[in-house]
Amino acid sequence: MAVLSRDAIPTPPPGAISWALESSGVARLHEAGWLGAGVGIGLLDSGVATRHPALIGKVCASASVAPNGRLAVTADIDDETGHGTHIAAILVGDTHEGQRFGIAPEAQLVVARVLEHGDVIERILAGLDWMLTQAIKVLCLPFGIRSSSPVLDPLLEALRENDALIVAPIGNDGIGQSRIPGRSDAVLSVGAHDDQFALACDSGSLNDGPYDCVKPDLIAPGAAIRACAPDGGLQTLSGTSMACAHVAGVGALLRQAVPEATVDQVTRCLQLSAKPLDESQSHRGRHGYLDAVRALSRLRSLVGEASEPRAEPRGLRRSWCDSRLQRLLRDSHDEAWLKSVLVFADREAAEVALDSATRRLRAEPRIRCKPLLNGRIQIVLAPVKIHRQLLAAPALQVANAVDVDWV
Repeated sequence: MAVLSRDAIPTPPPGAISWALESSGVARLHEAGWLGAGVGIGLLDSGVATRHPALIGKVCASASVAPNGRLAVTADIDDETGHGTHIAAILVGDTHEGQRFGIAPEAQLVVARVLEHGDVIERILAGLDWMLTQAIKVLCLPFGIRSSSPVLDPLLEALRENDALIVAPIGNDGIGQSRIPGRSDAVLSVGAHDDQFALACDSGSLNDGPYDCVKPDLIAPGAAIRACAPDGGLQTLSGTSMACAHVAGVGALLRQAVPEATVDQVTRCLQLSAKPLDESQSHRGRHGYLDAVRALSRLRSLVGEASEPRAEPRGLRRSWCDSRLQRLLRDSHDEAWLKSVLVFADREAAEVALDSATRRLRAEPRIRCKPLLNGRIQIVLAPVKIHRQLLAAPALQVANAVDVDWV
């Protein structure tokens, strides 16, 4: 097809092609020479085994966020669990042991190790804040948090405004269940299917009533995916995280093929090019199965046309406070210290609220704060009574306990 052609076509990677690359159309984009060259892909996960033969030279920048939330730019991002290494291999891995599974092997990874141990919400926020400083066109967030909190939304919106295509899994909790960030408006959300295009039984969904599906946007390969293990070999994993990585990888190929396309155009073409689900399954995916070939064709047609104005995000709910923080504030002594994430309308509002609370402390221990997103988000360590004052601030939009359930 002419739509796939380019002037100089590199040799496709060798090796037996995974069923996922075939079923999604990625193999055909590889044949046309689209391998992700020049595209930066951000990844927040458990780390990457950078010395794996299929991943050598793939990470161009990396950082690790300690359990206390402190970020350090470092090459030491070893992966204790294997999850991040597997995802990285789906995104950019070279052929290994005769198996070809990497979607964008000529792209470069920017990795923040944020999962496992410690205050995960604080670590994720720090990783997202760091990604704002990196040259990425795609951001893969292969994790899910059991919460309906919009605490991540300000940073996700800022990253999207920076022209990053953000992709996240809907979660592995089954029909009618979803996780953040996969349920966020700023994110392209992904569910999972197997090699027969059957939806994974535990692939989640966010529904408006019993039939209308709000999320996930797409369904992609996510069952029995063979890719890298930290020990230098291969492993087989399943889940919506793997499906998310396939969509993120295709996003990188599209951004290489049509570099002038905006994030809204890439998102729109991925959605509208998807193959619809059977009517009996339409409540489990909004647009349908990932189709990389149709996505590129539609994107080529869409670029140059007058783009439709982007829909305004629904925005943060005013004074949203998660249930765990509410319980802690209700049940804890006034002098007990708590850590929370507070999102304000803007930096000035945060400064006013914190200044007021600090002045009321008088001779008591000082509030400890870590600002993110230019000060609009504050990670606060302070006594319960000070938290109660901060939660009364008129410009406070979200209050979240730092440690939450996640997978």
